[in-house]
Amino acid sequence: TELTSEPSDHGLRLALRDAGQDLADAVNRGGKALIESIRRAEDRIKDEITGINKILNDIKVLHQRISDADAVSGPADLLDARDGLAEDLAEKIGVGVDYQSNGQLTMMVGGHAIVQEVHIRELSTAGVPGELSVKLAAGEGKVSVDSFLKGELGGLIKARDQMAATLASLDTFAEDFVDEINAQHSGGFDAYGVPGLDFFAIPSGATNPSIDMSLDSALAIDAQMIAAAGSPGAEAGDGTNLDAILEVEDAKLFTGGTQNSREFISSIYSDLGNSIVGFEVDAATHGAIVEDLVSLKDANSKVDLDEEAVSLIQYQAAYQAAARVVTAADDLLNELMATVR
Repeated sequence: TELTSEPSDHGLRLALRDAGQDLADAVNRGGKALIESIRRAEDRIKDEITGINKILNDIKVLHQRISDADAVSGPADLLDARDGLAEDLAEKIGVGVDYQSNGQLTMMVGGHAIVQEVHIRELSTAGVPGELSVKLAAGEGKVSVDSFLKGELGGLIKARDQMAATLASLDTFAEDFVDEINAQHSGGFDAYGVPGLDFFAIPSGATNPSIDMSLDSALAIDAQMIAAAGSPGAEAGDGTNLDAILEVEDAKLFTGGTQNSREFISSIYSDLGNSIVGFEVDAATHGAIVEDLVSLKDANSKVDLDEEAVSLIQYQAAYQAAARVVTAADDLLNELMATVR
């Protein structure tokens, strides 16, 4: 930089200070955008669960009416209404559907029955913000089903997890980069011949260093406190320590010593972008399959569902769930990237 060739130039010191502030601001924006996106995802997860529990209770009522009306097959209009709700539930969470000979059905999530004839098990959430977990009622307790969920709810969870992983990486960058810069800066001497203080600041115990990274408060006021010199008695033009500080940018500090700061921060956002592309490709693929299955199911529709039509509904449910995973996740991640940009 220009300052390394002329460390005593106050204007260049101000420019370096401002560049440091710009970096801290950029990291702050990224961290805050991620936290806000995670919050929105978890709000939507809670809203989805409210709707899912309503569907479950509606299925329960229909199953009771089907059971009361006809022990063999039940009225066609009740079965059609129930099948519509079953498809809705498949889109929401992804379920295995098993039709019974008495017109009832069992729906499974990761080996756990969420619908079994006239019995249902509702979903709920637990945990702190950013780590919200979806639970399924199980007797007197609850079991976590996050890893089993597909459909729209599964997509929201995948998106939230992706954003949480990105936030963790950005926090790692902020913490490690600041530690390294500060260690080098404090080894030099400022324009007053005083040992350097920290260049950046992150409060002790910060939950998310990326949103709390800032320029050191004293240095923000006085750019002469930039510790460019390598010794207290150095001449005004000494930039020995500043050269060493700039070398931190190229130091392999991240990913097990394989990436420098520029490479690591680039990989954070490229990984997020690759996730979005992956979701978009999967959404297009699954969307086309769902359309084909809907057409086939409609062509095979009968008052009394035969084996082929039942199988098609089951396959359709599975693919609808997969499609909803990718579209829900893709929507959230695109919103995030737009915010960060």
